[in-house]
Amino acid sequence: MIMTPRLVVLSGYPSSGKTTIARYMQRELGFERVASDDLRLMLFGVAHPELMKDPEYNLKEWEILWPLIDRGKAYLLTIGRDVVVDSTAAFNDLRRTLLNTRYGNVEIPAEKYLAIIHVDKEVLRQRDHPDAIETWNSFWNEPESNPIGYEVLSYVNNTPEDREAIQRDLRRRFEKRGELFVPKNA
Repeated sequence: MIMTPRLVVLSGYPSSGKTTIARYMQRELGFERVASDDLRLMLFGVAHPELMKDPEYNLKEWEILWPLIDRGKAYLLTIGRDVVVDSTAAFNDLRRTLLNTRYGNVEIPAEKYLAIIHVDKEVLRQRDHPDAIETWNSFWNEPESNPIGYEVLSYVNNTPEDREAIQRDLRRRFEKRGELFVPKNA
């Protein structure tokens, strides 16, 4: 039986726990993890805040990084893999782009989910990037209220107990599947 692959896009402020959740999904639920921060470090040798200071930021971010993420995501979905995209994805246009499964003139069938990770601002200030809050406040859009083609999952991640509840819910929704089907023409 061929199972439709699942695409989960994580969205939340820096230090909201997206990477911890994405790694959990990779390790425990069998998802392939596509991480914008890891790719920035690999390609450009710097994290997002430093890359924003680069005079070629727009070229590097929008002409190189995001198309690479899109191609990687499309390839993994095409071969039947579940994918979690680990990205701040602060605005709705980018969220829609990351949830788009059309590649070229082909629509790749996939179940699609946007997981928003909410954290109280005071809790964020105590985590790794307290200075990022003001920067991301200017970019952040609340998720669309009536999305078409994907389900919005909303989580709060202020405490270790919250993180455990998120993991329980993700395990319930996305229990690891059996053997992978890989199409012969992939």
